[in-house]
Amino acid sequence: MITAKNHRVHRRIPYLGPMRISWEDHYEPCFATAKSIDLSEGGMRVELRQPVPRGARILVAAECFKLSGSAFVQRVERYGGRYLLGLQFTQAIPADKIAALEDCQAVTCS
Repeated sequence: MITAKNHRVHRRIPYLGPMRISWEDHYEPCFATAKSIDLSEGGMRVELRQPVPRGARILVAAECFKLSGSAFVQRVERYGGRYLLGLQFTQAIPADKIAALEDCQAVTCS
C-alpha cells in the first residue's frame, strides 16, 4: 500500500467559520464571503463559490477569530459547485492564537 506523504510544515487546526476575502482580478476589486475549513501557523484552507486565480494576493478577515492579514493563493481545487483555496499567509499567525486553537478540538463560529 502506498501512502501519500504530508509535506506540510505546520499542523492544521480545524476552524469552521465565515470570513471575508478580497482580491483584484484584472485590476478590478473582488469581494467574497468564504467559509474557512482549517488553518495552520502558515496558511489556511477556505471554501467559496467563485474561483480566485492561483498566485493572487488576497486580504482575509475572520472576525470571530480576530484574524486579518494577507495571503497568497497557492492552490485552487473545484469541489462540486464550490472552490477550495489553499492560502499561504504573508506573516505567520501569532503563537498565542495557535496555542488557543490547539486547546480546542475545533473552533466553530456562526
